[in-house]
Amino acid sequence: MQGDARMKAYGGRWTTRSLELYDQVSFPCSLMGYGDEELHFRIEYDPRRFDDGAMARVAALTKATLEAIARDVGVKVGDLPRLPEDDARRLLADWQETTTPSVGDPCVHRQIEAQVWAPGAMPI
Repeated sequence: MQGDARMKAYGGRWTTRSLELYDQVSFPCSLMGYGDEELHFRIEYDPRRFDDGAMARVAALTKATLEAIARDVGVKVGDLPRLPEDDARRLLADWQETTTPSVGDPCVHRQIEAQVWAPGAMPI
């Protein structure tokens, strides 16, 4: 069996175990985990409903969450990562990096007010 050979390739105690995997789930996305000293997981999904990039992000977030729990088993759920590190950096740093200086008042309500009173301005 392919799964059995793959697991035995991990060596150690896996070489003496037999594995039969029947993974016939009907969910569009499923997460399976297994392991001893290390945790391994596999995500299966329907490619008609999820693209590879989205599922790679799900895998990255799952990994980040499990690593955070491994570092501190007493971590509160609210303190677990909500985004993979690359996504958090992209949102909080890269996308906030602007080369265009802001013009006028930074407050949105004042910008709207200025537009309302501008001659020939389009009504809001």
